[in-house]
Amino acid sequence: MFISIPASSPFLANAEYKISIVEELLGDRNNLVVKGQMIYDGEIAGSRSPSYPVGTDDYTRVNAAIQKIIVKYMFKMTIYMPASLRKNCYSCNQLVDGIYHN
Repeated sequence: MFISIPASSPFLANAEYKISIVEELLGDRNNLVVKGQMIYDGEIAGSRSPSYPVGTDDYTRVNAAIQKIIVKYMFKMTIYMPASLRKNCYSCNQLVDGIYHN
């Protein structure tokens, strides 16, 4: 699951941010993480961290995408979760008005 957001100038027109929820090895086990990556010409720029030019709304749009993907992921997971578990699910209870609160 991912969301692409076009990057503003001064980035070139082919630049975008990719926000995804993936499993990543942290410590000794896989964990779900929100991952931000830069994309140029449709290819992930592995060594380039996302950056947000001051004076643009890039950070705001990326942050909104992060909130949206978390809500979408949690909704997807709770659809398949029995109501008895959903009621006691800490992460599920953090969704208020479509925004993830910790």
